[in-house]
Amino acid sequence: RLLLDDGLGARNPRPIPWPGPQLSANNTVRTGDKVSGLTGILDFRFGAWRLQPQSTPAFSPANPRAPAPERPESATLRVVTLNLGNFFNGDGRGGGFPAARGARSATQFEQQKARLVAALTAPNPDIIAVTEMENDGYDGDSAIAELAGALGSHWRYVETSDNTGSDAIRTDLLYRSDRVVAEGSPSRLTTTPFDRRGRPPVTQVFRLIHSDRALRVVVPHLKSKACRDASGQNRDQDDGQGCYNHSREQATRAIIRWTNALPHPDGLSGTLITGDMNAYARETPLQLLEAAGFINAVRHIHGCTNTTCKHTSYSYHGRSGTLDYSLVSKRLLPRIVDARTWSINSDEPRALGYKGPVTVPTGQPWRSSDHNPVITDLSL
Repeated sequence: RLLLDDGLGARNPRPIPWPGPQLSANNTVRTGDKVSGLTGILDFRFGAWRLQPQSTPAFSPANPRAPAPERPESATLRVVTLNLGNFFNGDGRGGGFPAARGARSATQFEQQKARLVAALTAPNPDIIAVTEMENDGYDGDSAIAELAGALGSHWRYVETSDNTGSDAIRTDLLYRSDRVVAEGSPSRLTTTPFDRRGRPPVTQVFRLIHSDRALRVVVPHLKSKACRDASGQNRDQDDGQGCYNHSREQATRAIIRWTNALPHPDGLSGTLITGDMNAYARETPLQLLEAAGFINAVRHIHGCTNTTCKHTSYSYHGRSGTLDYSLVSKRLLPRIVDARTWSINSDEPRALGYKGPVTVPTGQPWRSSDHNPVITDLSL
């Protein structure tokens, strides 16, 4: 791996020089873009090979920004899944910043909210599954109430009382009340290991208005690979899966048991497990779900080759992969019309984020989070 440095002695120079003349909201560089005219001095520092350029490199787009994918004509239901990147709304009344996570000021929060609303509404979904929502209840000042209000008058959220776990963040579901109905009571998995730690997954059955067909949605968010406080089997086992894989494995087994035990109302077309698994497709959690009969819908529709794997959801140190999934039961698979990611976030520079140094017009979806949304279209 070769890092293009800037040849400057100052840390975090402003303006950011690449791509020339400087990085801006509409002069971005994305994962997969090409660079030419690289001449300079090769050195090794801070654990990486770097090129200190002696002339301005030329960037050319190879991965242009794409508009939100249109809904297929045959699709009757669209589900959008997004890791919100810590959506914390302070005290819910414009104050209380910096929040425990997320925005450091009310101004940053308004920028974050506007971008997330743009990212979530552009695909025109019926149901939205989210992770990294502030775990602050469901009253009028809560983060989810604020997001639902910003999405529009038709949007409602699923409320699961006080079984949301002890973590600062949780998973949640929102839906358009003029298109779908939340049927029956929602529930969360609160047995082992979620009785002691982690973020309890949420599930809800939704039924299309004026239809007898229904869909169960399950939203997990497993432990990340970060190694803080990892001990015993949760330490990095040098098998490529990072820290806390044992925790993710135990959580996945519990989710499979729970999902299989949930009741099956009349007209249920199947189950969609969609959220941030913090695991790649060849790691244990995804292998367990595959063995349990859940199919990776994105890969079912858009397969990978030996050299290319499109529709990824996350980028780590310049390497693209998938942590966020649309996993469908075998019964639901025939009803999948399309499943894809929309590359608005992980392919963009972090400097364009709402905390970054580059000013971005309000309401653009680009770099609204660090994960790409996953979009699932079904015909029920």
